[in-house]
Amino acid sequence: MGAMRRGRATPGQSRGAFEGTGGAVATANEIRPSPCRVGGGDPGRGAGPVRTGGGGPAGSRGPLLCAARSPDLITPEARHVAGKDRKKELARQRYERQQARRRAQEARARRIRIIGSVTLVAIVAGSGAGVVALMSKDDASNAEEPQPKAGDCSYTPAAQEAKAPKDVGRPDAKPQYKGPVNATIKTSQGDVGIELDGAKAPCTTNSFVFLAAKKFFEKTSCHRLSTGEGLKMLQCGDPTGTGTGGPGYQFADENLAGAKYTKGTLAMANSGPGTNGSQFFLVYGDSQLQPNYTVFGKITSGLDKLEKVAKGGISKPGDDGTGEPKKKVTIQSVAIAGN
Repeated sequence: MGAMRRGRATPGQSRGAFEGTGGAVATANEIRPSPCRVGGGDPGRGAGPVRTGGGGPAGSRGPLLCAARSPDLITPEARHVAGKDRKKELARQRYERQQARRRAQEARARRIRIIGSVTLVAIVAGSGAGVVALMSKDDASNAEEPQPKAGDCSYTPAAQEAKAPKDVGRPDAKPQYKGPVNATIKTSQGDVGIELDGAKAPCTTNSFVFLAAKKFFEKTSCHRLSTGEGLKMLQCGDPTGTGTGGPGYQFADENLAGAKYTKGTLAMANSGPGTNGSQFFLVYGDSQLQPNYTVFGKITSGLDKLEKVAKGGISKPGDDGTGEPKKKVTIQSVAIAGN
């Protein structure tokens, strides 16, 4: 959804060179064999052996020597320098590969963050808070998915990056609840009571209850906390704890008209229209967001637990000021009343 999240100094290369028979040039970083050949051999093959001396029958190869490989043309000092520089070069290449992987991971994290952060920056300039970001949106078409009947829900395959750690299937297309549904989120920091709005957000409620019944939320962490003036929320529901995970399916937004994200709101995280999955956020203080995130219920108890988590601060704030809370919040279970 939109709420939230979350070099390289190249060592200098010294180059020394020497030239051996046949015009080969060796640098401190590399020793190249000189192009050489036998008789009428193809010079384009390079590094071919050169026959030295005479006395052999026609076509015999005799004593062969390739100039740049000749031990008597490379001094021990030059060989030592070349060996040291070769090790440095290999170490530099390893370092560059590591940095490239790191940059790729950071770039991906920034991309996920930016998806949802632009709107908030426009609303709350300089707040340092990002909007909830869930996953990169997949452009693949769901044209083969059957069209839902009127009043039914449509749960379609999610983007590649939002695969579930295990296949939990999909909820039934027919919404099971048309009114309020009470539930309790049991966490390592205490219980949080919620009320789902089956009337205004039937498909979201249907999905949340389905995942709870599948024990999908158990042992997952609330991976993202925001304490900025424009956004006070705790984001949960990602089985990977990275902000990119989900149940393997996605569904449309609901209840957006006039949506407000005041203290006590329960809403879905997404990465754009129609990308709801399993991630949701609990608003523990009035927040300023555009009505782009499905409001599917409210917090009925446990706000004090969330406020204590917020006061504990963020472990390692990202560029947008959000991150994992210092007081780790792990969901132990989600109990649906009457189930």
